[in-house]
Amino acid sequence: TASDTITVKATPTATGEAPAKAAARLRGDPTAGQMAVFVGDTQVSAPADVGEDGAYTMTVSAADVLVAAGGPGTGITLTAKFVENDNMADAAGTVPVNISAVAKVVNGSSTTFVGALADAFTEGNSGATVTLLSEADLGTNYIRIFDSCTFTLDLNGQTVKATDYGAFNILGGSITIQDSGTGGKIESSNITVSVIGGTLSIESGTVSGFYGVAITSGTVNISGGVISGEETGLWVDNSGKAVLSGGVISGEETGLWVHNSGKAVLSGGTLIGR
Repeated sequence: TASDTITVKATPTATGEAPAKAAARLRGDPTAGQMAVFVGDTQVSAPADVGEDGAYTMTVSAADVLVAAGGPGTGITLTAKFVENDNMADAAGTVPVNISAVAKVVNGSSTTFVGALADAFTEGNSGATVTLLSEADLGTNYIRIFDSCTFTLDLNGQTVKATDYGAFNILGGSITIQDSGTGGKIESSNITVSVIGGTLSIESGTVSGFYGVAITSGTVNISGGVISGEETGLWVDNSGKAVLSGGVISGEETGLWVHNSGKAVLSGGTLIGR
């Protein structure tokens, strides 16, 4: 996956004589007698010197390979290139690799890929758009959004699944959920998205669970999508505030439940419940 490290080990064969000058130098940073790994013309490993066993060992970040290759796929070609020295000519060997990724993370001019969805939502990635590339199963884990962090999650027609503790726990900062594809959803058997602070905005996609969204502090803005619950679609409590301008909010018992000092402002959307 994109979270892995790939080890490439190669042993060039000496020619026994000084080679003629190569017609075109190999691109990249390795110097005479060194090797490095490339994807096309993009160097993805540090230059390596020969080891005591006569082999060159290079490590490559799978995420860097995906960036150089333009995304996940099968049969991505890694090329180990050797730079000529006094007794060995320029040489190259190739190997195909298959690398998967659960999401692409774009932050300004920077793009990377992750094998675990939680790795996309780090403080260092704040400001990024995270686009799902395949289904993400969080199991019993959940993703936390901390103060000062800002993210956009594009479901891209894919699904985020969680079980016991829901999928997202928003402690501060902000996250916007949208779906540029068809059928994108976040689902769990508990409170799927819990908002304890900060701002949650839902523009499209589906959020479903025992409770779809529960807020006890902060703000939830819903302008589209579907929020559904086996009991309650949207639960607003304590100092939480929900601003509803679109979308569908439904629950088998209650679509929208406002409790204690919670507040809801409605200017659009559809509420469905008993």
